[in-house]
Amino acid sequence: MFRSILCAAILAASSATAFAQVSLQPRLNENTKFRTTIEVSTDQTLTLAGMPLETKVRQFIVTNDEIGAKQADDKVQMTGRMETFQIEMKLPGGIELNFDAGNPTTDAPIPQLTPILKMFDAMSSSTYETTFSGPGKIESIKLKGDKFDALDDALKQEPSSEKMKQEASQALARLPSGPVQKGDTWDRTETSNLGSGQTFEMERTFEYLGTVTEGGRELDRIGIRTKSVTYNIEPNPGLPVELKSSDLNIAKSGGEFLFDRKLGAIVRTTDSFTVEGKLTLVAAGNELAGELSLTISSKSSRE
Repeated sequence: MFRSILCAAILAASSATAFAQVSLQPRLNENTKFRTTIEVSTDQTLTLAGMPLETKVRQFIVTNDEIGAKQADDKVQMTGRMETFQIEMKLPGGIELNFDAGNPTTDAPIPQLTPILKMFDAMSSSTYETTFSGPGKIESIKLKGDKFDALDDALKQEPSSEKMKQEASQALARLPSGPVQKGDTWDRTETSNLGSGQTFEMERTFEYLGTVTEGGRELDRIGIRTKSVTYNIEPNPGLPVELKSSDLNIAKSGGEFLFDRKLGAIVRTTDSFTVEGKLTLVAAGNELAGELSLTISSKSSRE
């Protein structure tokens, strides 16, 4: 989930060139503040031994970020915190798990879920500090909070600073490497961290779609399409299963981000993809053949 927060907070800019081309190059806007709203929904059905296990997750997050002045070593720091952090989870077996940082609680419907609420509490009360060594170059991201040490070992690495850096850098890498004009496309490989050592490695195509005018502003429009996906599970004590094999495909996908050249920032992003297919898991030495249908949708907007 920190992926959504950090990716939405990364800024970029562009400048016009000849022949109706634009250059979408990252830039740092020093001494600025902004507020970002992020919504993420996950709908999953994992069918094992003919039994469908349904999971639904809804996240609503608002962050406040501030970019400082360039330092003597030419580095720039961005600090951020969460104004709103709300999560609603519907888990297999009819279990519901909700968290709201405005009224935090770590009382779970079953004791096994209490550590997850404690992790949400630690994340929502933390701050993060991103250091840029130059435009588009993230040197480090530090997650700061006094509640992480009390988390179970299996959950301490979930909000990893290294993962946050990887995903924020990945968001910047979506921009084209050179000038583009309407209809130009470029490909990127992206890794989506799903938690508990689970990842999707996705092949994605981006397309420059020209400009649109909204609220008196001319915005550059870049389309997003996911072409393929590979699922992986790293060894993790918090997820006592292994992946033997998978054959997953992208059933549908779509999205775009809007770029304000005058502001020098990505101001809105929408992204959605559906993964379907078969997989075989191994639990306690037993193979479990299953089918997966998973849709992840997200949107963010900057004020």
